[in-house]
Amino acid sequence: GSVEDFKNLGKYGVILVSSHGDSFYSRIFSLWQDVFGWNYPFGLVVVHSNMAATTQNKVKYEDDLKRGRLVLWYGSYGMTPTFFSRYSGKLPNSLVYMSICRGSWNGSLANALLGQGAGAYFGYSDYVAVSFCQSVGPPLLDQLLIEGNTVADAFVPGLVETDSDPAQFRHFGSTTLELESGQLHDGSFESGNLQQGWTPAGDARNIPELGPFQSVDGKLMAVVSTGLGFT
Repeated sequence: GSVEDFKNLGKYGVILVSSHGDSFYSRIFSLWQDVFGWNYPFGLVVVHSNMAATTQNKVKYEDDLKRGRLVLWYGSYGMTPTFFSRYSGKLPNSLVYMSICRGSWNGSLANALLGQGAGAYFGYSDYVAVSFCQSVGPPLLDQLLIEGNTVADAFVPGLVETDSDPAQFRHFGSTTLELESGQLHDGSFESGNLQQGWTPAGDARNIPELGPFQSVDGKLMAVVSTGLGFT
């Protein structure tokens, strides 16, 4: 993986991440919370990118580091919730499963992704063993693959690890989400990226207006032709 792999998550309807996670900045001063736009006094959920920080790529990611979207985590990059708010794009009712430690330590990461349009978010409240992830994650997805099943049908509340440092499997967001609703994806073209829900051919693009014509739903509409300005 790399930092770049975690950008543009809006291209996917189901997002499954298996990595390391932790909570950072549990005692950060309120002044810096305001500077970085972090509204969680009890820390932020951070996702490990598996990408080593080097002298060369620090130049590329300097702004993200200064603005708190990335952190240095023992020589690698970690991604904070503001990274996902900045780069994930619109998530059209996507399902997100974070198989990481402390993915739901608080709502910081879940709220960032739900704020981008994700429909449901799943994660673990504390440090979690691989065996527990394997015992609850795949069954959840298996149930969601059954036609007509919703999150309410698939998710079992109260599942807690049985060890000295137990983690709970938590859910945020919609309980009615299905993996396949049969509805149009990005039907109002508000994502700004036609590739999210459509397979365009010819000259296809998102536009805010076309001469006197404006979108009847939201700020964007789609136009398709054999070439604007030609035909």
